[in-house]
Amino acid sequence: MNSDILSFQKSADDFVGAFRAIPAQALAYKPQGDDYTVGGLIVHVLDVMKKYGSVLDSIVNSSKKEPVRSDHSISKQEEQWIKEGIGEEERVTFLKEVESLQKSLMERLGDLSEEQYGTKTPVIYENADEPYPTSPADLLGWLKDHYIEHVVQIEKIVKEWKKT
Repeated sequence: MNSDILSFQKSADDFVGAFRAIPAQALAYKPQGDDYTVGGLIVHVLDVMKKYGSVLDSIVNSSKKEPVRSDHSISKQEEQWIKEGIGEEERVTFLKEVESLQKSLMERLGDLSEEQYGTKTPVIYENADEPYPTSPADLLGWLKDHYIEHVVQIEKIVKEWKKT
């Protein structure tokens, strides 16, 4: 579990670094055919962190036999930020929120035993009919991969923006 947490922390740090490095003028840039502006990616990342944090809490507090539900949605304002971008003030606020959620998630994971960390619980995700067996370890891995995916995406979008 400790190596997973360290790997997750590194991917989170990489994401925060990549997001901080986006030029302010590029925060509203949206590549042709994309749904998200480069600045809106942080709103998306926060949404996923909140969703999986909620799933983690449900898993930890469940009987492990009955499925838990993942019901999470974003606000109209969050949708707008994703599609239209954010400003520098929002960037600072959202980066603080990422760091706060990251810290909270690390503390909650640190409270788990190795057995709890690896135990799968049936989770019914949005738009799914059947439960998907999910452990805290799975959630951590998905979040880590999500960070890595967006680090690569940010670098690609910023390179594209510089050509415009």
